[in-house]
Amino acid sequence: MGKHNVDAPTSSRRRVAIAGGAAIALVAGGFGVSKAVSFMGKDDGSCATPASVRVVTTPEMYNTVLSAAETVESEGATCASYDVAAQGSGETAKAISSNAGVPDVWIPDSTIWADNINAKLGAGWVTPGETIATSPVVLGVPPSLHDNPDLQKPQTWASVLATQIPLTMIDPDTSSPTLTSVVAANQAVSGPGQKENKQDLLRSYLRLSRSLSTEESLQSKAKGSKDVARAYPLSEQQLTAYNKQNNAQQLTPLIPTEGAAELNYTWVTPVHGTQAPQAALDALHEQLVSAEGKKALSAAGFRVPGAPLPTDTGIPAGVKIVKRASATANQSAQLAWENLSKDARMLVVLDVSGSMLAEAQPKETRIDLLVKMCTQALDALPQTTSIGGWAFSTDLDGKGKDYKELVPTIEPIDGSKQGLAHKSQLKKALQTGPELARRNGDTGLYDTVAAAYQHVHDTYDPRYVNSVVVMTDGANDDPNGGLNLQQVLTKLRGQYDPKKPVKIVTIGIGDKTDPKALKDIAAATDGLSYTTKTPDEITGVFVDAFLRRGQ
Repeated sequence: MGKHNVDAPTSSRRRVAIAGGAAIALVAGGFGVSKAVSFMGKDDGSCATPASVRVVTTPEMYNTVLSAAETVESEGATCASYDVAAQGSGETAKAISSNAGVPDVWIPDSTIWADNINAKLGAGWVTPGETIATSPVVLGVPPSLHDNPDLQKPQTWASVLATQIPLTMIDPDTSSPTLTSVVAANQAVSGPGQKENKQDLLRSYLRLSRSLSTEESLQSKAKGSKDVARAYPLSEQQLTAYNKQNNAQQLTPLIPTEGAAELNYTWVTPVHGTQAPQAALDALHEQLVSAEGKKALSAAGFRVPGAPLPTDTGIPAGVKIVKRASATANQSAQLAWENLSKDARMLVVLDVSGSMLAEAQPKETRIDLLVKMCTQALDALPQTTSIGGWAFSTDLDGKGKDYKELVPTIEPIDGSKQGLAHKSQLKKALQTGPELARRNGDTGLYDTVAAAYQHVHDTYDPRYVNSVVVMTDGANDDPNGGLNLQQVLTKLRGQYDPKKPVKIVTIGIGDKTDPKALKDIAAATDGLSYTTKTPDEITGVFVDAFLRRGQ
């Protein structure tokens, strides 16, 4: 059976029941391509009202599951009407999470999707059961890229993503091979001594998340020259299907050193399905895991215990598989990608108190160093980043106002006329830092933090990762009084909303700061806190803060 597209409104969705035989109805609705298969049982009318069973699986497994449902119906073993639909696992996960058309049985291509639902809605919302089939995930390399030197040497999952090889990803919200690749790469840099590799990987997320493509486009480009073709993550099943149709321009698998990632097609039962009879669910499950069902899955390019492996794929039968990550690790990897796929919107707040005139290194003060670093950052950050700039000491903008809005609006620094003008305004404002520091003010840290947070909170933009970055070389020292630490923490905790998060990143410079206070301020908004002791640490800390801004 092939897949069918039917132009029919959701309201015309129907099932067909015929006494003494089987019938198939093509339907269209919320689950994309769909077929309803109905059977009345025996001619004696013992199945006047067949139970409705809604089954959703991925497009590549659709035909096999539909065939299994037809077999169950033809044998008359159960009084049920199976409605089998094809839909990407990411889309089905969204539907289940919003309680919109929840199926009775779901066979996604990765249990990560089930973990995501349970993380969002609560443990046990969906229950993964037996794994029906698996398929290793590798990197598909087009023939025109075989001579690429970076693809000739051993690569880890993290280095595959981080190196400048011609690689393009499909959106991990819709592609399980991409999703499992991101998780595998994150695992590869999660151990001790991996800080630099982690930063490289996060940088790759910035680049890759802004050049996403589709499977159809990548398959088309795979037949082109090295200037067009792109390697991309895909499963063995997808590799096999592509190579069968493109015998002269086949993809070659690249298997990272720690092994292939893996898709695992698992029988999942959502708790908010229509509660179909267990006998009807069991009948379909038993058919899928029977010798006949396994043979069909194997023929479709999946790996199934006790059945022949896919042939001529270039992936060894005993290929090493990356250890399956925990649900927590899955969430961490996805959050890192999600946050870095969003552009940053940040208010940078610089300390210009008198102590910033202290020498950081020969012939360069702390404020000189910060001005230089921030100026370089403006040219290095993605152009879609939005930035505003404040400075603070005490009474900087009049009696009792410790902060000065150097560039009051938080806007993109892109290549547009407006963006270039905003970047130029920021750079000019930075150059006033040394002059402001020469006023020899104190450190009105707490009042400034409260005001800066209020500003970003009130102007929150859901399209961005919103944050306040505070860089200071001292502890709070405000002769005018102002907020104390407990008051500012109470204020921040009251304003922080995890559904509209604005996070504070604090960067302490030198040994005269109050590290605990800075850490408490960041923690009040689920943010990050850093302490730097030497000048050469500052740039690295700022980069790390940018890359981890949403974590």
